[in-house]
Amino acid sequence: MTIRTACVILFAGFSCHGQSLSGTVLDQSGSVIPGTLVVLESESDPSRRFQARADDYGIYRFSQLSADVYRLRFEQAGFVTFFVNAVQLASGETRSMLPVMLKVASNGCSGGVLTYSKMPPLPFGPHAGNLAGQVVDYDGTPVADADVSLICGENRVCTKIRTDSKGEFVFEGIPPGDYGLLIGRFFFYPWFARSLQVSQDYELMYRPISLERCPEKYCDPRRRPKPDWTRIAICL
Repeated sequence: MTIRTACVILFAGFSCHGQSLSGTVLDQSGSVIPGTLVVLESESDPSRRFQARADDYGIYRFSQLSADVYRLRFEQAGFVTFFVNAVQLASGETRSMLPVMLKVASNGCSGGVLTYSKMPPLPFGPHAGNLAGQVVDYDGTPVADADVSLICGENRVCTKIRTDSKGEFVFEGIPPGDYGLLIGRFFFYPWFARSLQVSQDYELMYRPISLERCPEKYCDPRRRPKPDWTRIAICL
């Protein structure tokens, strides 16, 4: 498989022919994340792959691209890997993507994947999106019957569902916006994430979500053991 580096615009007045795509990478506080690896791959021909690094301002750029449908991947140590599928680039288009916000990995490692995938258009009704995921333990075993709460607004629980036998869940047809997830299960410490952005006509998939076991049925996060820094150092 050949990896090519797309032409990157460095100086004013310098341009590349063909289509181009750019955007910004941020953390959850809104600060830029320089050095993030951004990989752009054609969905029709995965061998056509390009890569770039976010600059000191968190900006990445690709140019001299063919009109096609692409997939974007964002990787940075200590953050959850982020995918955006079905990025359509039309002939002659110069596209500026919405800022991508990377989430800090819960265990200090680059674990878990967030993926945006285009959904089939709804035949009627308001446009909405889905928020889905899979819950596992630290060994990768699916956690069934975990309570998954969808958090709306100011820490308000909108609705609650349970994971299936595969540890999977999906909130379907929810309005676009920022949401949180609170996940709980007997003998596991609770897990919480905020700033999950649901977009119109897209499904946001978060997998795997890893829960840490605890020795009691009801786990108090305040009594959680200190992190195993040796383990964390290995995965960095």
